[in-house]
Amino acid sequence: MTRVSSHPAGNMQHKNASISLSIHLKTARSTILLTMAAKINNKTFICLLFVFVLVGVIMTTTEARVARPVSSGGTITFPICSSVIGVKSGDTCFDIAQKFKLSTSFFNSINPNLNCDALFVGEWICIDGI
Repeated sequence: MTRVSSHPAGNMQHKNASISLSIHLKTARSTILLTMAAKINNKTFICLLFVFVLVGVIMTTTEARVARPVSSGGTITFPICSSVIGVKSGDTCFDIAQKFKLSTSFFNSINPNLNCDALFVGEWICIDGI
């Protein structure tokens, strides 16, 4: 046989414990949800930061490859090559300039991006132009 307490204080203690447990569970759930939201926002922030940095690197790399004009006086001009040769084994910039009777400054002006320390066989060198 089951006994039911008819004492009002017994029921109140049970209700208070139930309310306290319910509030504690709701608070814990809110804390967990807020923590999960913060982690999601952290991950989103890191992903967006990564994308932003990646786009920045691509943009600066692309900008660096744009042709730069050669400036003479107040006007901007681009070197125009009218005749080229292919580098042969043992060639140097000095030898090529001497062979075609070019001054060093003119040779450098018509070959502005040439790295004379790293010539390779078959590389095109401008020998005449403006």
